[in-house]
Amino acid sequence: MSDLDVDMHTQIVDFNNALLNGLHPPTLTQIKNAFNAAFIVNQSGQIFVKISLLNRLLRTGSSGADNYMWQHGINGYVSPSKPYELDGDLCIAGADFLSLVEARIYTTAGKANHYLKYVRALYFALNSLTIFHDLRTAFTQNIENLRSQLKRQRIQRYAIISCEFTCIPFQSQSDVEFAHVDSVVTAPNQATNVDNGVIVFSDIHSELTRLNIHNFAGMYEFCVDRGHSTDWADRYYM
Repeated sequence: MSDLDVDMHTQIVDFNNALLNGLHPPTLTQIKNAFNAAFIVNQSGQIFVKISLLNRLLRTGSSGADNYMWQHGINGYVSPSKPYELDGDLCIAGADFLSLVEARIYTTAGKANHYLKYVRALYFALNSLTIFHDLRTAFTQNIENLRSQLKRQRIQRYAIISCEFTCIPFQSQSDVEFAHVDSVVTAPNQATNVDNGVIVFSDIHSELTRLNIHNFAGMYEFCVDRGHSTDWADRYYM
């Protein structure tokens, strides 16, 4: 985050002052230090958290419970997290981290609970920064500009001559669009993956957008409901 000139020590954090006054200042400083060291932001503005520093942010100490939590989830509260490798560090997505923090808040009491709420407040302060919104907006616009390139690449790779849903041949590439299976918003790391998309007629792509279908399950159900082919799912790889 230093590349983006983001320092959690200088951010305004929305947190109950009465609770804050009851917390240990050195511990709050340690938490902020862990934030600065643990968080990675990629080119799409998506936040990731280094697994090696989860124990400091989830307040699990040296118990190793943090590793079990992200690998197996917390029963009844949160599912297991998917690991990613960024810049040589094993990480989980910021959304998964926030879910773990929320689950920990629900299952702890006393000072530990207050520190976890402070961690959550720091995350909200970080995620709301304008610079991250600008990165996300720029990345999404760039992917839209690349959509025609992704369409051409997928058509060439699989020698596609017909709409992958209707199986009706298209006369020109201008008749079809590259529709992301998992959307740019929900899976930005897969935005340029030609296997995370299908070649469909333009009107079908518009319908998917109108219905706000943005993942594999939704697209598969769309095809089943309308009697379209689901052979494209065999090529889907994430």
